[in-house]
Amino acid sequence: MVRRENRPVAPPRRADVGQFPRHPRAVLPSRAGVGPGPPRQARERRVERSACAANGGVVTRWILCNNAGVNGGGPIDETPLQVWRWVFSVNIEGQFTGVSTFLPRFKQRGRRAHIVNTASMAGIVPVIHVGAYASSKFASVGFSMVLRDELRGTGVGVSLLVPGTMATRINATAAKAEARLLGQDVKSGVVAANNAVLAQGADPDRVGAQVLEAMRERQFLIVTHRDFEPLVSRVHAEIERAFREFDGRHGPDAAARMLLEGRNPVSS
Repeated sequence: MVRRENRPVAPPRRADVGQFPRHPRAVLPSRAGVGPGPPRQARERRVERSACAANGGVVTRWILCNNAGVNGGGPIDETPLQVWRWVFSVNIEGQFTGVSTFLPRFKQRGRRAHIVNTASMAGIVPVIHVGAYASSKFASVGFSMVLRDELRGTGVGVSLLVPGTMATRINATAAKAEARLLGQDVKSGVVAANNAVLAQGADPDRVGAQVLEAMRERQFLIVTHRDFEPLVSRVHAEIERAFREFDGRHGPDAAARMLLEGRNPVSS
């Protein structure tokens, strides 16, 4: 989550993405932990208290970055339910908590705001042996797409970062947290091998600059590596082939027709 620093930046005067601050000192981060714990309302209060504490007791943020993420488990049939729930609580429930806490305030203020959710290429391309992580990131992609569509026509923009390999410490920190969760030792050999791959990844600071550019341009999908395009194309080709080869035995679908016409088939 990011807030305005009181001194160097005047507040935006119009709902223009170009009004986001450009100076690196224009934003100060505040952190709020997510994960297993109290019920939803208590978590939301904890998130808001953390945000207020970083801003003198007043929430004046216009950018929400849902960047929390952990990896854990292994092959699906070898992943403990405790680990599965932990991964989902951080990777997708954390995003929901951030959005449900701050989006009503963004709407109430009626000014330009932006939400950035971090997923992963593992949320578009299935990656084996990290089933909990990949499933949670697929959920993040769907969550962000729905959020984007629900906020069309408002002053609140949505971007989805789907990075490839990043030079971060997610592997080491998540491994330690998972070991504590299970009361086990850290698998140091696995951590070292994965760290060697991550060390070759993109620079997080440069990706951060890319995300800021995307917000200014109102860009939804943000990718970091072209190398994944053939893998994404393979996934899409399988889906499209299934539709082409299907014989249509069940007749037309009213819900699909309504969606194509821009109408919502689901009443709420």
